[in-house]
Amino acid sequence: MTSEEARIYIVATDEDAMENEFLAELFKHKNFFISTSPIPKIFLSRLNKLNKIREAYLALGGIEGKSAFEEVRSNYKDKSLGEIFREYSSIRNVLKQKIMVSNTISDIESIVLNLLQETRLYANAWSYDYESLDGVLVSNEMDQMNVLNQIKKLEAVEPIAIEAIQKLDAENVLVRESKRLSLWLKLDQNV
Repeated sequence: MTSEEARIYIVATDEDAMENEFLAELFKHKNFFISTSPIPKIFLSRLNKLNKIREAYLALGGIEGKSAFEEVRSNYKDKSLGEIFREYSSIRNVLKQKIMVSNTISDIESIVLNLLQETRLYANAWSYDYESLDGVLVSNEMDQMNVLNQIKKLEAVEPIAIEAIQKLDAENVLVRESKRLSLWLKLDQNV
């Protein structure tokens, strides 16, 4: 990227102002990633834009710090939906915290890709072949406390699996979350 092309992304010419502009862009994108439902197409588009900002910053003489990324991995095998929900919630929170404290775009990119992978595994556990997903919005996440409360209610009897959720009323928060995540997977496969 030439310095002229870089000015499309970073307009400041003074070294301190350029650094501040870069950090402001970094902060803006970090906030986006932690406050938005992880949707692959949207997140990958944002990462692409963030990488252009990094290229511009480096082309203008900026220096990016060293990467400190450590992947976070789940183990959903042979677990109930309640256990999977709790583990994913914990992992998602850890990854969001890592995004907030990241100082490099390469770390943010790695963490966001890690978050998308974990969301993919989580959605896979909740996925079911529904006849219709009309009216379902992938970005409209269910309130996590409502999901947890419904899981606790069902787990009082026995550990729950996706098949148990299918016996619930169609308006139940767990059914709606399962539909949302099933649609998430379908959209993810088309990215």
